[in-house]
Amino acid sequence: MRATNLVLSAMIFLSTPLRAPAQKVDMVEATYRLNWPDSISDIARANRIPSEEVTKFLNSLRAQEEEPQLRVEEFRFASIERGRIGLAATVDASGRDLFYGVWVVLPEGTKFRRTLLASAPPHFLAREVLDLDGDGVEEVIAKEPIGGYQGARTDPIFWYSIFQFRRGLPKDVSSNFPEFYRRAVLPDLGYLLQLLALVGNTDPNAVRFQQAEIQFLQLKFTRKILGEQDAGLQEAVAWTDTGDTRLRELAISAFEEIPGPQSLKRLQELGRSDDPIVSRRALNALARLREKGR
Repeated sequence: MRATNLVLSAMIFLSTPLRAPAQKVDMVEATYRLNWPDSISDIARANRIPSEEVTKFLNSLRAQEEEPQLRVEEFRFASIERGRIGLAATVDASGRDLFYGVWVVLPEGTKFRRTLLASAPPHFLAREVLDLDGDGVEEVIAKEPIGGYQGARTDPIFWYSIFQFRRGLPKDVSSNFPEFYRRAVLPDLGYLLQLLALVGNTDPNAVRFQQAEIQFLQLKFTRKILGEQDAGLQEAVAWTDTGDTRLRELAISAFEEIPGPQSLKRLQELGRSDDPIVSRRALNALARLREKGR
């Protein structure tokens, strides 16, 4: 039951417009012994361990009553923290091949610290666990769809968060890597906008939300990576005034990230909306802000 709850929580999280990736960190014991690599030179050998062995190990980190069993899509050992080799794996705990999580496992004495990062498929760990700054320690990249999880209709427009592990815990260091976004994320958006423009010339409403998603991502880069905290405020106001549910949800995500009285006032107004989806999202955002003391 707890495994199912974990997946349902991730799916609910992914159904909302973008927030910081969900994390779950705990310390657990393993009941199945895995031949862990002792050094960096041993990683190549460890990455050839049969997937079934890694699956048994990861399931041994969970309570026996948790069903269904985890399924491992892909795994990769790497120097995830200085002086320690960790294991990253994309997993599904639903039994329905919903690989919306990346587990990062690091040994600590006789136990293991495991971190679940919410991250949307498709996955390719060679591009998600890599050394971005050349310091010999690999970062972990998680991605979330800008418009939230929409089943097969989920738009492949993602925000990428970059994590470094320190003392076994993840820290979001995305703002340290502006060139990653300039080179690996933003250029594709221009091409996508050109494609959307071809459709928009004949049916503007068909692509309005996708264009807003791209704009949200560009403004989030300016806001989170470049430090311009108010970037996107006026765009969020415009999305609110459209009356469109999905655009207003996108606006709520922006208002939650933009400090100041105007964002707070707009969230309060949206919390009183007649649209139950919008009001619930806005009230949840306000609750999170209160927890942060904003």
